[in-house]
Amino acid sequence: MLISSTITVIEVALVSRTAAIINLIVWMFQIAVVVDVNWPVITNADLEASKKFMKSIAIICVISLLWMINCIVHTLDALLYRSA
Repeated sequence: MLISSTITVIEVALVSRTAAIINLIVWMFQIAVVVDVNWPVITNADLEASKKFMKSIAIICVISLLWMINCIVHTLDALLYRSA
């Protein structure tokens, strides 16, 4: 019973992190669509402010994606070691 509960907790954590990664990818796609649609407005605006904003969004997205991949790898690693 205890092993079954442990495996269930690990599975829930894995599903939760996978859902978070999917959510992150969807948000990144949505931001890219908004930037693409509004590109003429963005290029006519203050270029320095736009460049800083786009760089910060890109950096945050990359860091978030790497963090979620890291969490999934650690969850899978823990799952494999506990089942062995």
